Formats: sequence, C-alpha cells, structure tokens
Amino acid sequence: MLRQTHTQTQANTDTRVYFVEGQPVELWEDPSFSFGWTAEDLSGYAVDGRWDLVFNGLVLNGVLEGRI
Repeated sequence: MLRQTHTQTQANTDTRVYFVEGQPVELWEDPSFSFGWTAEDLSGYAVDGRWDLVFNGLVLNGVLEGRI
C-alpha cells in the first residue's frame, strides 16, 4: 500500500514522504527542478546524459508505480 504526505522544509526543499508497506520513504526535491519518473522524463534525462536521474527515476518507478 502506498500513502503520501507532503511538507516544505526550512531549506526550501520540497519533501514528500511515501509509505511503502507501512515504512516511510522520504523524497527530497529541489523546487527549482521538477523531477519525474515517467518514460518521457527518463528519456529526457538520458538525452542530457543525466544517468543519475535515469537511475533514480527507474528505482522510483519500480517502487512507487509498481512497474519498470
């Protein structure tokens, strides 16, 4: 089961907490850069050579969406 909460930290970093099988998983995001894990997002990261973002997107896609 997946549940999500949302908070704003004092460092102006967008923080989302997802609950995966009852365990909290914190995701931190820079508000000036919207991170996504759709196929289109991953393709854009690959074109830009941002393999770190491709990897992170694949992991999140598999964990949060249940598909890779």
